[in-house]
Amino acid sequence: MSTISFTPTPEYGQYNIKAIVRGLLDELPDDCTIEEVMLALYVRASILESREQINSGNGVTLEAARKELGQWLQSQSRQSGWQEAAAAVSTRLS
Repeated sequence: MSTISFTPTPEYGQYNIKAIVRGLLDELPDDCTIEEVMLALYVRASILESREQINSGNGVTLEAARKELGQWLQSQSRQSGWQEAAAAVSTRLS
């Protein structure tokens, strides 16, 4: 699946949602399922929400996320051993 650029449009607020949905539908194969459309919409909505959070100053930098994950992994490995920490990370990421 290719990506759609999210260009702000003042006449429709932050984003022209209809244009994004139309573009998304045009990019999906003709034989796609409703579940694939819903997933694609969910992914696009998540991207829009994330961009809004970042633009409003509520985002987390990659460096900060790596630091926080590293600290969490260290605390988990001290508490329960490295095998359990690895299993916990696997569970949280799935």
